[in-house]
Amino acid sequence: MKFATPRALVVPAGTAVAIVVAREPHADPTLEMRRWERIAALDTSAQREALELLVASGVFTVLHDAVLVVRIVREGSRALAAIVADPAHASQAGGQARPTPAGCTPEPASVGEAASFALNNHAPDFSDALLAVTRTRPIFHGTASDGTTYSGFVAEDAASILDALSAAVAADPELRETIPHGNSPILAAFSGTSVALPPGLASAI
Repeated sequence: MKFATPRALVVPAGTAVAIVVAREPHADPTLEMRRWERIAALDTSAQREALELLVASGVFTVLHDAVLVVRIVREGSRALAAIVADPAHASQAGGQARPTPAGCTPEPASVGEAASFALNNHAPDFSDALLAVTRTRPIFHGTASDGTTYSGFVAEDAASILDALSAAVAADPELRETIPHGNSPILAAFSGTSVALPPGLASAI
């Protein structure tokens, strides 16, 4: 099982993440437009239009062929995960999708949220690689209304993360059985115990 970089991810930018992941509607219509649950409820055409507008205004950004490392801090506990392409999904689709030129929003604008699985600290190389990425400048960082802090980092050395993850999964048959495969082409691989990713934190398009 060989993991790879997702073709395209839409993620919040800067401090916008706090509004993006909010579960309750916002009284300010401008901020409400940024909330992922509102965007995801739109039909495909309206969703694409909304995303293009929000990417252009800097609320979201699109990462092409990159590994995103997510750090979630809640009540003193920290969770780290890499957002990677699901090998099973790529296989079912006949291989990797054609790359999208930088700066373009991929077609179609269907959205897939990452399913999660955990390596439970049995992969020190993978854990170390994720931790190293968090020492760089985040692409987004914000605190939600419940006090949870979300930070996202683009891995400069994606290959080391993918290699460590692939090796850890290949060496553990029981771990392979825990990997969920759904309709989305992306997975969130946690180095320790997994936690729920809020909608909009990292989505495939």
